[in-house]
Formats: sequence, structure tokens, C-alpha cells
Amino acid sequence: MQNLYDVDQTFGSGGQTTVGFDLGGDNGDFCNAITIFPSSGYMVLGGHATAMAGSGTYQAAALVELDNNGNLFQYTASGIGYPAKFTFSYSLNPNAGQINDITKLIVDNYDTKYPQLLAVGTGNQYAVPGGVYLGIARLNPVGSKCYCNFTFDTDLNGKGVEGCTLPSGRPDSAISLPPTTALPARSRMAS
Repeated sequence: MQNLYDVDQTFGSGGQTTVGFDLGGDNGDFCNAITIFPSSGYMVLGGHATAMAGSGTYQAAALVELDNNGNLFQYTASGIGYPAKFTFSYSLNPNAGQINDITKLIVDNYDTKYPQLLAVGTGNQYAVPGGVYLGIARLNPVGSKCYCNFTFDTDLNGKGVEGCTLPSGRPDSAISLPPTTALPARSRMAS
């Protein structure tokens, strides 16, 4: 009999999984949020990964999908397997020094055939006074509408991602959504 808190040795490698984004910089990749797709039971992890921007680095918002065994999910397109890893900037135009992070992931089951993923996070725009912002992205899951990686749902403001600048001095690390947050209907989310 297995103790309730024993590590499941069959998950990943000895009960753990490490997924590196390897985008440059110091490889400071962190997971801050997790959610489960009910239909597959697959896990989506969100956080940030250090990436290159011009001659410097920035923190990109990062997503990764793991299968039930803790392995990096692979989707296939034209017979080639690709890892389900995705990075983005809430501004869609990252600059060196910019910070993007995911602090909450929510599965939006409004469309029961193709549930979507809402990623909420915070960041800053380097060298912009009061440049702290709240970001939100709505994404189509891996392989949901095409044999492809996560894609932005452009029904949200034509881009699928938006950053909103907050007043100077507001603590961005305190922003989060409670687990019972009701999501507005799709037609009310368009700007």
C-alpha cells in the first residue's frame, strides 16, 4: 500500500519532471501556476522563462503541457513531433529587461469542443515609469483546432493577449484570481 504523500515514482523520472526552455540568458525558468485539462487529464504549467531580446534578455511568459505520465506532450504536424512549449510577451513586442509572468491558469469551457486556456499574469516594461502591468492571454490548447502548438485566440481584441498598465507603486506580485472567478461570456470579452 502506498502512503498518501509518497512520491509517484512512475511520474516523469523518479517522480519529477524538469522542462527547460533553453531560450538564452541564465535559463531562469520557473513554474508559478498549474491547471488540468478535464478532457485529457493533461497538465499545463505556466510561469516564466529567460529569453533573448536584441542584445539583452527578458522574462517571457511560458507555458508547457505534460501528459499523464509527466512527459512533455508532443504534437505531430506533417509527421514531425514538436514539444508543447510556448512563450510570449503581453505586449507582443518584448524588450530587453521586460518581465512577463503567468500567475494563474484557468480552463475556459465555454466552447465544450475546444476549451481554451486563460493565462493571467503580471510584468513590467523596462525603463518605463509606472510600467507595471496586468496581462491576460486567451489561448487555444495544443492540437485543439489544428495540429499545432498553443495559439492565441484572436477573438480577444484581435490579438489574443493584452497588457494593462497599473498605477506606479502598485505591487504586481499580489495580483491573482480566486479559483471561483466566473468568466464572462466570449461576446463580452471582446474589446
